[in-house]
Amino acid sequence: MPKTKAAWILEVEQEERIENQVNQVLKKYKMNGTVTELTIMYRLKLITSLMGDVKGKTVLDIGCGAKQSWDYDLCKIGKERRYYDPWLCRVLQFFGAKTFGIDGGESPNESYTHIQGHLYRFSEHTERFPNHSLDLACAWGLFDSPSLGIRRELFDTIVTRLEVKLKPEGFFVFDASGTGLYSKKDWQAYLRARK
Repeated sequence: MPKTKAAWILEVEQEERIENQVNQVLKKYKMNGTVTELTIMYRLKLITSLMGDVKGKTVLDIGCGAKQSWDYDLCKIGKERRYYDPWLCRVLQFFGAKTFGIDGGESPNESYTHIQGHLYRFSEHTERFPNHSLDLACAWGLFDSPSLGIRRELFDTIVTRLEVKLKPEGFFVFDASGTGLYSKKDWQAYLRARK
């Protein structure tokens, strides 16, 4: 059934509200008007389309970025150096999610809970979460990170652990580049093999 004019207006108003709130967070860190703003808007739209309001939800951002890390030192100039800051964690926390971020680098004095540690020890780092307690886990850009080695092994470890930690209605959102799983056929074979 097509949307009514009122439904379109509500959708536009919600998008404008979200955009204004994201801009508040980015302005606080002097990052508004950058590529980071567009990236966060896209990710937040995807997350809210899957699960609605994130307020009160428990979210884990895997490879969230950090203020001080090896990747961070790769970008030496201006605002783009801050591309590796934990933007999604900051925005989700601002929107009321109970937000946790895991990364190898340090991020002191953040409003979300930062777990510093190597991602190949992912199972250890997620012991703090009871089984079936996460509403959302996400990993954007993780499997392309220049600081990681064998990405497919890491992907398998993370998926295996999240099968236990995510709520039955929870989501794992990630980009597939770096996983070796690019087509529908690849994914079907991968999921069959996991059963």
